[in-house]
Amino acid sequence: MILRGLRGKIRRWAYLQTARIQNFLSAKASDENLIVKDLLVIHMQAAGDMLLAIPALSALARRGVRLHMLTSPAAAVFLKELPFLASLDTDEKDALKRSYDAAVDFQDTFTTWHRALLLSKVDAKRRTGLMRGGFIPWGTHVRVQKDMGHIHDHCWKLLGAAASLPLTPQPFSWPPLHAGISERDGGGKLPGNLRIGIHVANKNPLKRMAPATTAALIAALEKRFPERCSYLFTALASEADQVAHVLGTVAPAAKARCHDLSGRLSAAGLIEHIRDLNLLFSVDTSVFHLAAMTQTPCVGAFGPTLLNYWGPWSPYQRVASLQLPCRPTEDLNRTLALDDRCCLYGEPRCMTELAAAHLMETAEPFLTLL
Repeated sequence: MILRGLRGKIRRWAYLQTARIQNFLSAKASDENLIVKDLLVIHMQAAGDMLLAIPALSALARRGVRLHMLTSPAAAVFLKELPFLASLDTDEKDALKRSYDAAVDFQDTFTTWHRALLLSKVDAKRRTGLMRGGFIPWGTHVRVQKDMGHIHDHCWKLLGAAASLPLTPQPFSWPPLHAGISERDGGGKLPGNLRIGIHVANKNPLKRMAPATTAALIAALEKRFPERCSYLFTALASEADQVAHVLGTVAPAAKARCHDLSGRLSAAGLIEHIRDLNLLFSVDTSVFHLAAMTQTPCVGAFGPTLLNYWGPWSPYQRVASLQLPCRPTEDLNRTLALDDRCCLYGEPRCMTELAAAHLMETAEPFLTLL
Protein backbone atom coordinates (compact mmCIF):
# COMPACT_ATOMS: atom_id res chain seq x y z
CA MET A 1 0.00 0.00 0.00
CA ILE A 2 2.88 2.37 0.85
CA LEU A 3 4.56 1.66 -2.49
CA ARG A 4 1.31 2.27 -4.39
CA GLY A 5 0.85 5.58 -2.58
CA LEU A 6 4.39 6.63 -3.46
CA ARG A 7 3.83 5.67 -7.09
CA GLY A 8 0.73 7.87 -7.24
CA LYS A 9 2.62 10.85 -5.79
CA ILE A 10 5.47 10.41 -8.26
CA ARG A 11 2.97 10.24 -11.14
CA ARG A 12 1.26 13.49 -10.12
CA TRP A 13 4.63 15.23 -9.67
CA ALA A 14 5.70 14.06 -13.15
CA TYR A 15 2.50 15.49 -14.65
CA LEU A 16 3.11 18.92 -13.18
CA GLN A 17 6.80 19.07 -14.07
CA THR A 18 6.07 17.91 -17.61
CA ALA A 19 3.52 20.72 -18.05
CA ARG A 20 6.11 23.36 -17.12
CA ILE A 21 8.62 22.01 -19.63
CA GLN A 22 6.06 21.71 -22.40
CA ASN A 23 4.99 25.34 -22.12
CA PHE A 24 8.42 26.19 -23.54
CA LEU A 25 8.55 23.42 -26.14
CA SER A 26 5.04 23.61 -27.61
CA ALA A 27 4.66 24.80 -31.20
CA LYS A 28 3.16 28.13 -32.22
CA ALA A 29 -0.47 28.46 -33.26
CA SER A 30 -1.45 26.99 -36.63
CA ASP A 31 -3.62 28.43 -39.37
CA GLU A 32 -7.19 28.55 -38.05
CA ASN A 33 -8.53 28.48 -41.64
CA LEU A 34 -6.71 25.27 -42.52
CA ILE A 35 -8.84 22.90 -44.64
CA VAL A 36 -8.26 19.39 -43.35
CA LYS A 37 -8.42 16.69 -46.01
CA ASP A 38 -6.12 14.11 -44.39
CA LEU A 39 -6.31 13.57 -40.62
CA LEU A 40 -4.13 11.22 -38.57
CA VAL A 41 -5.75 9.94 -35.37
CA ILE A 42 -3.38 8.50 -32.76
CA HIS A 43 -4.54 6.24 -29.97
CA MET A 44 -2.16 3.52 -28.78
CA GLN A 45 -4.12 2.47 -25.70
CA ALA A 46 -7.17 0.28 -24.94
CA ALA A 47 -9.56 -0.81 -27.70
CA GLY A 48 -12.69 0.27 -25.84
CA ASP A 49 -11.64 3.92 -25.72
CA MET A 50 -10.99 3.95 -29.46
CA LEU A 51 -14.34 2.31 -30.20
CA LEU A 52 -16.08 5.23 -28.54
CA ALA A 53 -14.58 7.53 -31.17
CA ILE A 54 -16.06 5.59 -34.10
CA PRO A 55 -19.37 7.56 -34.29
CA ALA A 56 -17.42 10.84 -34.53
CA LEU A 57 -14.96 9.34 -37.03
CA SER A 58 -17.88 8.22 -39.18
CA ALA A 59 -19.27 11.75 -39.16
CA LEU A 60 -15.92 13.17 -40.28
CA ALA A 61 -15.72 10.63 -43.11
CA ARG A 62 -19.16 11.72 -44.31
CA ARG A 63 -17.82 15.30 -44.39
CA GLY A 64 -15.09 14.21 -46.80
CA VAL A 65 -12.13 13.90 -44.41
CA ARG A 66 -9.71 11.06 -45.23
CA LEU A 67 -8.98 9.29 -41.95
CA HIS A 68 -5.68 7.63 -41.08
CA MET A 69 -5.38 5.63 -37.85
CA LEU A 70 -2.35 4.79 -35.71
CA THR A 71 -3.59 2.54 -32.94
CA SER A 72 -2.93 -0.53 -30.83
CA PRO A 73 -3.25 -4.05 -32.31
CA ALA A 74 -6.25 -4.69 -30.03
CA ALA A 75 -8.15 -1.71 -31.45
CA ALA A 76 -7.01 -2.40 -35.03
CA VAL A 77 -8.82 -5.76 -34.98
CA PHE A 78 -12.15 -3.88 -34.89
CA LEU A 79 -11.19 -0.74 -36.80
CA LYS A 80 -10.18 -2.75 -39.87
CA GLU A 81 -13.89 -3.57 -40.30
CA LEU A 82 -14.69 0.11 -40.93
CA PRO A 83 -14.99 0.86 -44.66
CA PHE A 84 -14.15 4.57 -44.44
CA LEU A 85 -10.53 4.43 -43.17
CA ALA A 86 -7.87 5.51 -45.67
CA SER A 87 -5.11 3.74 -43.72
CA LEU A 88 -4.71 1.76 -40.52
CA ASP A 89 -1.31 1.30 -38.86
CA THR A 90 -0.15 -0.29 -35.63
CA ASP A 91 3.51 0.59 -36.20
CA GLU A 92 4.35 4.27 -35.83
CA LYS A 93 7.14 3.97 -38.42
CA ASP A 94 4.53 3.36 -41.13
CA ALA A 95 2.32 6.26 -40.02
CA LEU A 96 5.24 8.69 -39.81
CA LYS A 97 6.17 8.08 -43.46
CA ARG A 98 3.16 10.13 -44.63
CA SER A 99 2.28 13.82 -44.44
CA TYR A 100 -1.09 15.02 -43.13
CA ASP A 101 -3.05 18.23 -42.95
CA ALA A 102 -3.71 17.58 -39.27
CA ALA A 103 -2.98 15.04 -36.54
CA VAL A 104 -4.75 14.46 -33.25
CA ASP A 105 -3.53 12.47 -30.26
CA PHE A 106 -6.20 10.86 -28.06
CA GLN A 107 -3.66 9.79 -25.44
CA ASP A 108 -4.29 11.76 -22.27
CA THR A 109 -1.53 10.08 -20.28
CA PHE A 110 1.98 8.92 -21.07
CA THR A 111 3.58 5.64 -20.06
CA THR A 112 6.95 6.41 -21.67
CA TRP A 113 8.73 9.56 -22.80
CA HIS A 114 8.82 8.04 -26.28
CA ARG A 115 5.00 7.97 -26.41
CA ALA A 116 4.78 11.51 -25.07
CA LEU A 117 6.95 12.70 -27.98
CA LEU A 118 5.05 10.79 -30.66
CA LEU A 119 2.73 13.60 -31.77
CA SER A 120 5.62 16.05 -32.16
CA LYS A 121 7.23 13.72 -34.74
CA VAL A 122 4.22 13.74 -37.09
CA ASP A 123 4.54 15.78 -40.30
CA ALA A 124 1.29 17.77 -40.02
CA LYS A 125 0.29 21.39 -40.45
CA ARG A 126 -1.77 21.22 -37.27
CA ARG A 127 -1.28 18.99 -34.23
CA THR A 128 -4.04 18.71 -31.63
CA GLY A 129 -3.52 17.21 -28.19
CA LEU A 130 -5.28 16.78 -24.87
CA MET A 131 -4.58 18.56 -21.62
CA ARG A 132 -5.31 16.62 -18.47
CA GLY A 133 -3.86 16.73 -14.98
CA GLY A 134 -1.22 19.25 -16.08
CA PHE A 135 -0.03 17.11 -18.99
CA ILE A 136 0.20 18.81 -22.40
CA PRO A 137 1.51 16.81 -25.41
CA TRP A 138 4.67 18.22 -26.99
CA GLY A 139 4.47 20.13 -30.24
CA THR A 140 0.74 20.86 -30.14
CA HIS A 141 -0.83 23.77 -32.01
CA VAL A 142 -4.32 23.22 -30.57
CA ARG A 143 -4.93 22.08 -27.01
CA VAL A 144 -8.27 20.68 -25.92
CA GLN A 145 -8.92 20.59 -22.19
CA LYS A 146 -9.82 17.13 -20.94
CA ASP A 147 -12.83 17.30 -18.65
CA MET A 148 -14.45 14.48 -16.71
CA GLY A 149 -17.41 14.18 -19.06
CA HIS A 150 -18.09 11.03 -21.04
CA ILE A 151 -15.32 10.05 -23.45
CA HIS A 152 -17.93 9.48 -26.21
CA ASP A 153 -18.92 13.16 -26.05
CA HIS A 154 -15.32 14.25 -25.70
CA CYS A 155 -14.37 12.44 -28.92
CA TRP A 156 -16.77 14.63 -30.86
CA LYS A 157 -15.23 17.78 -29.38
CA LEU A 158 -11.63 16.67 -29.90
CA LEU A 159 -12.07 15.47 -33.50
CA GLY A 160 -14.09 18.56 -34.39
CA ALA A 161 -11.28 20.79 -33.08
CA ALA A 162 -8.67 18.79 -34.97
CA ALA A 163 -10.52 19.01 -38.30
CA SER A 164 -11.91 22.56 -37.84
CA LEU A 165 -15.41 21.20 -38.38
CA PRO A 166 -18.34 21.71 -36.01
CA LEU A 167 -19.51 18.25 -34.89
CA THR A 168 -22.56 17.38 -32.82
CA PRO A 169 -23.12 13.85 -31.42
CA GLN A 170 -25.32 11.71 -33.68
CA PRO A 171 -26.62 8.13 -33.46
CA PHE A 172 -24.38 5.52 -35.01
CA SER A 173 -25.09 1.97 -36.18
CA TRP A 174 -22.27 -0.34 -37.21
CA PRO A 175 -22.94 -1.30 -40.84
CA PRO A 176 -23.75 -4.99 -41.40
CA LEU A 177 -20.71 -7.18 -41.90
CA HIS A 178 -20.32 -10.44 -43.74
CA ALA A 179 -20.06 -13.14 -41.10
CA GLY A 180 -21.47 -16.63 -41.53
CA ILE A 181 -23.34 -18.53 -38.84
CA SER A 182 -20.17 -20.41 -37.87
CA GLU A 183 -18.43 -17.09 -37.23
CA ARG A 184 -21.30 -15.72 -35.15
CA ASP A 185 -22.04 -18.60 -32.79
CA GLY A 186 -19.65 -21.42 -33.58
CA GLY A 187 -22.11 -23.22 -35.84
CA GLY A 188 -25.02 -25.48 -35.09
CA LYS A 189 -28.61 -24.78 -34.09
CA LEU A 190 -28.96 -23.38 -30.57
CA PRO A 191 -31.73 -24.56 -28.24
CA GLY A 192 -34.17 -21.96 -26.93
CA ASN A 193 -35.55 -18.91 -28.67
CA LEU A 194 -33.77 -16.26 -26.56
CA ARG A 195 -30.09 -15.60 -27.13
CA ILE A 196 -28.49 -14.19 -23.96
CA GLY A 197 -24.90 -13.04 -24.27
CA ILE A 198 -22.64 -13.08 -21.20
CA HIS A 199 -19.17 -11.56 -21.15
CA VAL A 200 -17.51 -12.13 -17.76
CA ALA A 201 -13.83 -11.90 -18.70
CA ASN A 202 -11.43 -8.98 -18.46
CA LYS A 203 -7.65 -8.74 -18.47
CA ASN A 204 -8.00 -6.60 -15.33
CA PRO A 205 -8.87 -9.01 -12.47
CA LEU A 206 -10.67 -6.20 -10.64
CA LYS A 207 -13.30 -5.96 -13.39
CA ARG A 208 -14.25 -9.64 -13.84
CA MET A 209 -17.73 -10.88 -13.00
CA ALA A 210 -17.69 -13.21 -10.00
CA PRO A 211 -18.52 -16.87 -10.83
CA ALA A 212 -21.17 -16.98 -8.10
CA THR A 213 -22.85 -13.88 -9.55
CA THR A 214 -22.88 -15.39 -13.03
CA ALA A 215 -24.36 -18.69 -11.82
CA ALA A 216 -27.04 -16.85 -9.85
CA LEU A 217 -27.82 -14.66 -12.87
CA ILE A 218 -28.39 -17.69 -15.09
CA ALA A 219 -30.57 -19.27 -12.39
CA ALA A 220 -32.67 -16.09 -12.24
CA LEU A 221 -33.05 -16.02 -16.02
CA GLU A 222 -34.04 -19.70 -16.01
CA LYS A 223 -36.73 -18.94 -13.46
CA ARG A 224 -38.00 -16.01 -15.52
CA PHE A 225 -37.82 -17.82 -18.89
CA PRO A 226 -37.90 -21.60 -18.24
CA GLU A 227 -35.87 -23.46 -20.88
CA ARG A 228 -36.18 -20.59 -23.36
CA CYS A 229 -32.63 -19.23 -23.22
CA SER A 230 -29.31 -20.08 -24.80
CA TYR A 231 -26.38 -18.53 -22.95
CA LEU A 232 -23.44 -17.54 -25.15
CA PHE A 233 -20.15 -16.72 -23.43
CA THR A 234 -17.58 -14.63 -25.31
CA ALA A 235 -13.95 -13.95 -24.42
CA LEU A 236 -10.51 -13.76 -25.94
CA ALA A 237 -8.65 -17.03 -26.36
CA SER A 238 -6.31 -15.92 -23.57
CA GLU A 239 -9.32 -15.49 -21.27
CA ALA A 240 -10.87 -18.91 -21.93
CA ASP A 241 -9.84 -20.17 -18.50
CA GLN A 242 -11.95 -17.43 -16.87
CA VAL A 243 -15.04 -18.61 -18.76
CA ALA A 244 -14.32 -22.27 -17.98
CA HIS A 245 -14.10 -21.43 -14.28
CA VAL A 246 -17.46 -19.64 -14.41
CA LEU A 247 -19.15 -22.47 -16.33
CA GLY A 248 -18.06 -24.87 -13.62
CA THR A 249 -20.41 -23.13 -11.18
CA VAL A 250 -23.54 -23.20 -13.39
CA ALA A 251 -26.35 -25.63 -12.49
CA PRO A 252 -26.32 -28.77 -14.71
CA ALA A 253 -29.83 -28.17 -16.07
CA ALA A 254 -28.83 -24.79 -17.52
CA LYS A 255 -25.25 -25.72 -18.37
CA ALA A 256 -26.47 -27.78 -21.34
CA ARG A 257 -27.62 -24.51 -22.95
CA CYS A 258 -24.39 -22.62 -22.20
CA HIS A 259 -22.01 -22.22 -25.13
CA ASP A 260 -18.39 -21.17 -24.74
CA LEU A 261 -17.26 -19.12 -27.75
CA SER A 262 -13.94 -18.02 -26.24
CA GLY A 263 -11.43 -17.29 -28.98
CA ARG A 264 -13.73 -18.63 -31.71
CA LEU A 265 -15.07 -15.38 -33.15
CA SER A 266 -13.41 -13.02 -35.59
CA ALA A 267 -13.93 -9.29 -35.10
CA ALA A 268 -16.69 -9.27 -37.74
CA GLY A 269 -18.13 -12.43 -36.22
CA LEU A 270 -18.20 -10.88 -32.74
CA ILE A 271 -19.96 -7.75 -33.97
CA GLU A 272 -22.62 -9.77 -35.82
CA HIS A 273 -22.89 -12.17 -32.88
CA ILE A 274 -23.72 -9.25 -30.59
CA ARG A 275 -26.20 -7.91 -33.13
CA ASP A 276 -28.03 -11.28 -33.05
CA LEU A 277 -28.43 -11.29 -29.25
CA ASN A 278 -31.68 -10.52 -27.48
CA LEU A 279 -29.82 -9.25 -24.41
CA LEU A 280 -26.20 -8.96 -23.31
CA PHE A 281 -24.68 -8.90 -19.82
CA SER A 282 -21.10 -7.60 -19.89
CA VAL A 283 -18.36 -6.34 -17.64
CA ASP A 284 -16.57 -3.08 -18.42
CA THR A 285 -14.92 -3.91 -21.73
CA SER A 286 -15.19 -3.13 -25.45
CA VAL A 287 -18.10 -5.58 -25.85
CA PHE A 288 -20.27 -3.24 -23.77
CA HIS A 289 -19.73 -0.43 -26.29
CA LEU A 290 -20.06 -2.67 -29.35
CA ALA A 291 -23.55 -3.55 -28.12
CA ALA A 292 -24.56 0.11 -28.26
CA MET A 293 -23.29 0.35 -31.85
CA THR A 294 -25.41 -2.64 -32.89
CA GLN A 295 -28.52 -1.51 -30.97
CA THR A 296 -28.37 -4.59 -28.73
CA PRO A 297 -29.78 -4.12 -25.19
CA CYS A 298 -26.88 -4.46 -22.77
CA VAL A 299 -26.52 -4.45 -18.98
CA GLY A 300 -23.06 -3.64 -17.68
CA ALA A 301 -21.64 -5.05 -14.44
CA PHE A 302 -19.25 -2.26 -13.49
CA GLY A 303 -16.83 -2.27 -10.57
CA PRO A 304 -13.88 0.18 -10.31
CA THR A 305 -14.96 2.24 -13.31
CA LEU A 306 -15.58 5.97 -13.59
CA LEU A 307 -19.21 5.79 -14.76
CA ASN A 308 -19.61 9.33 -16.05
CA TYR A 309 -16.50 8.80 -18.18
CA TRP A 310 -16.76 5.19 -19.48
CA GLY A 311 -20.35 4.33 -18.58
CA PRO A 312 -23.55 4.26 -20.68
CA TRP A 313 -23.84 6.64 -23.64
CA SER A 314 -26.71 4.98 -25.52
CA PRO A 315 -30.35 4.19 -24.65
CA TYR A 316 -29.46 0.54 -25.26
CA GLN A 317 -27.12 0.52 -22.23
CA ARG A 318 -27.77 0.29 -18.50
CA VAL A 319 -25.29 -0.26 -15.68
CA ALA A 320 -25.44 -2.06 -12.32
CA SER A 321 -22.78 -1.01 -9.80
CA LEU A 322 -22.08 -0.60 -6.09
CA GLN A 323 -21.07 2.68 -4.48
CA LEU A 324 -18.09 1.80 -2.29
CA PRO A 325 -15.58 4.24 -0.71
CA CYS A 326 -12.75 3.20 -3.04
CA ARG A 327 -14.76 3.83 -6.20
CA PRO A 328 -13.30 6.49 -8.55
CA THR A 329 -15.32 9.70 -8.73
CA GLU A 330 -15.62 12.83 -10.86
CA ASP A 331 -12.76 14.31 -8.83
CA LEU A 332 -9.86 14.42 -11.31
CA ASN A 333 -7.14 14.42 -8.63
CA ARG A 334 -8.66 11.39 -6.96
CA THR A 335 -8.90 9.58 -10.26
CA LEU A 336 -5.21 10.20 -10.97
CA ALA A 337 -4.47 8.78 -7.51
CA LEU A 338 -6.60 5.67 -8.04
CA ASP A 339 -3.66 3.40 -7.24
CA ASP A 340 -3.63 4.87 -3.71
CA ARG A 341 -7.15 3.74 -2.89
CA CYS A 342 -8.09 0.83 -5.14
CA CYS A 343 -9.29 -2.33 -3.39
CA LEU A 344 -9.29 -1.21 0.22
CA TYR A 345 -10.75 -4.59 1.14
CA GLY A 346 -8.12 -6.90 -0.34
CA GLU A 347 -10.57 -8.06 -3.03
CA PRO A 348 -12.81 -6.30 -5.58
CA ARG A 349 -15.94 -6.24 -3.45
CA CYS A 350 -17.53 -3.92 -6.01
CA MET A 351 -17.70 -7.03 -8.24
CA THR A 352 -17.86 -9.96 -5.81
CA GLU A 353 -20.79 -8.37 -3.93
CA LEU A 354 -22.66 -7.23 -7.04
CA ALA A 355 -25.73 -9.46 -6.77
CA ALA A 356 -27.55 -11.15 -9.63
CA ALA A 357 -30.76 -9.61 -8.31
CA HIS A 358 -29.23 -6.17 -8.91
CA LEU A 359 -28.38 -7.13 -12.49
CA MET A 360 -31.89 -8.47 -13.09
CA GLU A 361 -33.46 -5.31 -11.66
CA THR A 362 -31.27 -3.17 -13.93
CA ALA A 363 -32.21 -5.31 -16.92
CA GLU A 364 -35.97 -5.20 -16.20
CA PRO A 365 -36.82 -2.60 -18.91
CA PHE A 366 -35.17 -4.92 -21.45
CA LEU A 367 -36.55 -8.17 -19.98
CA THR A 368 -40.15 -6.99 -20.28
CA LEU A 369 -39.67 -6.76 -24.06
CA LEU A 370 -38.49 -10.36 -24.47
